[in-house]
Order: sequence, then C-alpha cells, then structure tokens
Amino acid sequence: IRTPRYRLVHWKTIGTQESDAISELYDYQPDPLETANHFEQLPEVATQLMAMLATHPDPLRQVRSQPQRTKSSGSK
Repeated sequence: IRTPRYRLVHWKTIGTQESDAISELYDYQPDPLETANHFEQLPEVATQLMAMLATHPDPLRQVRSQPQRTKSSGSK
C-alpha cells in the first residue's frame, strides 16, 4: 500500500500463517530511499495502512500449465 508519504509492504507466503508475515513501513519524507523500516515506530500509521491492505483480496497461488512437448525433428 502506498500513499504520498508512506509505503507499507507486507510479506506473506501464500498458505502460511499471518503470524509468519513480515511487515515494513517506509516514510518518504525523511527517508526517500527506503533505508529504515518504521513499522514498530509508527504503529498508528501501520494500523491505518494495514486496514487499507485488508480491503484487498488475498493473492492466489499461480497455477502454471505444463509446457506442451513437441516431437524433436530427428524422431520418427
């Protein structure tokens, strides 16, 4: 989730528990290069952005189809 001032990143592997997720919060005013995670220092901002994130659907595991095999030019 990104606002003009903040960026929230919530890393969670599909199918894992929410407690295993890692959250990062960046404040572009003092830190435009995103070098410091402020998730713990700005709990009210983190809570607001996590609420915004909760309105989005959870990602789904990508289903990849198997590539079709082709006969090599040398086989009969």
